Amino acid sequence: MVLATPISTHTATADSSYLTYDQLKAYTEKQAEQQWSAQLVAYAQTLVGKRTGTCVLSLRNHFGVPRADVQGLAKSTKINSKTGKVGAVIVFRNLSKYGHVGYIIADHGDTWLYFHSNIDWRGTGRIDKIAKTDSRISGYRLINYK
Repeated sequence: MVLATPISTHTATADSSYLTYDQLKAYTEKQAEQQWSAQLVAYAQTLVGKRTGTCVLSLRNHFGVPRADVQGLAKSTKINSKTGKVGAVIVFRNLSKYGHVGYIIADHGDTWLYFHSNIDWRGTGRIDKIAKTDSRISGYRLINYK
């Protein structure tokens, strides 16, 4: 069993040219998230300007968000985290009396790139960027995909 893997010095820790198992696992998970995010962005771009339905239905029908996580009015979406991540539902409570939800497709440091639909009441999809500290964000629904 190999517990440490040699890597190039540009990704190694300052005091070693080897990564521990936990560091390698974190690095691998980050790489997988970045690849998934790139695929989500490419897919979401195909939906921009198309009729994708209400914000809730677009997440369920186009991104596979389970009914148990998002259903009915967007404002009834239960928040289970104050921090988001790629693949999470971003919940807005003050955008309309019905609430609003989107789907985080990329993490750009201080901002999220997210897909959402029906913000203009026309049922069309769009991609927007929002600061992670924006006061319109109520919280996030982290999805446990099976």
